[in-house]
Parts: sequence; structure tokens; C-alpha cells
Amino acid sequence: MTAGFVADLLVGGYGDSEENAYPIQLAEGGAGAAAAVEEEPGLEPVLPLLASADPAAGEALNRACAACHSFEEGGPQKIGPNLWDIVGAPHAHIEDFAYSDALLAMADEPWTYEALNAFLASPRDYAPGTKMSYAGMRSVEDRAAMIAYLRSLSNDPKPLPTQEEIDAVTGGGDAEPAATEEESAEAAGEVQEAAAEPVGDAATADSGAAGIIERIAAADPAAGQRAVRACAACHSFEEGGANRIGPNLWDTVGAPVAHIEGFNYSNVFQEKHDAGEIWTYEALWEFLRNPREWAPGNRMTFAGVRSEDDKAAIIAYMRSLSNDPAPLEPLQ
Repeated sequence: MTAGFVADLLVGGYGDSEENAYPIQLAEGGAGAAAAVEEEPGLEPVLPLLASADPAAGEALNRACAACHSFEEGGPQKIGPNLWDIVGAPHAHIEDFAYSDALLAMADEPWTYEALNAFLASPRDYAPGTKMSYAGMRSVEDRAAMIAYLRSLSNDPKPLPTQEEIDAVTGGGDAEPAATEEESAEAAGEVQEAAAEPVGDAATADSGAAGIIERIAAADPAAGQRAVRACAACHSFEEGGANRIGPNLWDTVGAPVAHIEGFNYSNVFQEKHDAGEIWTYEALWEFLRNPREWAPGNRMTFAGVRSEDDKAAIIAYMRSLSNDPAPLEPLQ
């Protein structure tokens, strides 16, 4: 500090220059250039990716941030504030922390998923004048993973976006034009021809419970455990684990649908429970394939698992989550 003070006395005045040390040449038609920037494509929405984003991947990406931030509950302030329970919190959520004026101007605004997406993409564009030197994260998939990790840093994680919120940023299903009568007729004909030789899930469904159970018996539970990492933001899996946004999934195979007492299930799950339905292997298979189709109106935003191998591995892993795993035979 003393050396800097002496240097300032000797050199002096460099901070008061009214001209750029290096003149910046602007292209002709500066207004046009600014307009061109405004016409660039907008930021890719992160909401559709959050349900399947992997918090573990976000934690790995986050290691570089640990020099400036702490993440554990009650952690200390560093160069940047502690980020425990940041999702949904006000922008200036830590009292007495010396936030930049840019963030103080948004002090009471919440850190929504969209706000975090924009900030992570480019802190300087989101909050001009911020003291952060971080350049930003280009990949929307990386931003989704980071936000999924930040969301997990809470005793009560914020709900994932609803389908209505996702449709609002993606345009829903209105982007594609309706098919003409000729196209519809042609498609119907193709479906009828394809029906004679079912493939994929259709073939498995035709083979019934025996075919599904055969796949599960041959599957690797460890692969299923890796596949469900993204689910850990909403579910716990250990015996006696806490309910989160979704219920604890210990001992689910063979249990009644909506098996956790006191959990606030969607109406469709409660109706299935009241009807005496249980989580058979076939039910789990169809649910994982398409949760919205199997349980219309449920609150999950998870789109489903396409790969049959992944579905089999996940169910094999879920079956292992028990002190008395369900037998590999049709369940009733």
C-alpha cells in the first residue's frame, strides 16, 4: 500500500485522464451496430432443462466458485456472499454484505430460475457494474446443472417449474403447424402398417410383465443409481430419508402408489392409492416412460426416460432399496 501511494505521488494524475489511452475506432453507423446486437438471438431458456439437470454435474462445475463463495448452511462470507438457499432469495439476501450498487438496485427482487440463468450466462450484462470478474457460462446445459445444484442447497428446495411456466418460455406445442388432411391420412396409414411389427416399448409392452421383469433381472442396479442422480434434487432414496419436493423412494417397488403418509401427492396419485394400485414393475416401467401419460395432471415436470436399458436399470436400483426386495415376478 505504501509503494502504491508513493507511485501515485511520483506518477500522479493517471486516473484523471479525460481521453482513452488507446483510441477505440467505432465502425461507421454506430447505431446500426447497436441494433445488430439487439437482434441477436435471446438467451436460451433453462426451465425445460431443470427437471433432468444433474446437480452433481453442477457441483463439479461449481468448484471454481469456491474461492469466492461458501455454499454450506451458515457458511462464511468471502469475496462473494454465502450461497446457501439462494434460489428464490432476494438478490441482496445477506445482511451487511458489501454488494455492488448493481445488485443493490435489485436488492428485493428474487433470484428466480430465469434470473440465475441470465446472471450465470453473463454477470456483467445482467448487472452492469457488478464487481464480479466471472465472464459467464456459455452452455445452457451447464447453467441448468449449476442451478440444479444451487437449488439443492436448501432444507426446503424451491419447486421446479410447472409445465405452464415451461410452455410460457418455449411456446408450448404451438410452434409446429397443424397437419393437413392428406398428411394426417398418410400418417394414419403409416401407423397401421407399423402396428404389425411393434418395436421398442411397444414390443416390450406386448411381451407383458414377463418381458419387463426379464429386462430388469438382467439390468445393472449400479447403472440405475447413476441414472437417478438427477432425481436427488427432488427425492431421497435412503431408508428413513426426508421427503423433498417429491417423496422418499425407499422400498417403493411393490408398495402402494402414494405410499408415504402425510406427503402432499397430486390428486391423480391419491386416486390411484384409493383404488388400491401398487407400484408393480409394469407400473414403474410405464411411469418412467411417460409420467404425464401414466398419471395425467401430476405435478412432476420430468419428461420421462426413453431408453429401455435405462428404465430397466433404474427399476433394478429401486428394487435394491429395500431390506426385503420384491421378488422378480409379477406383483399383485
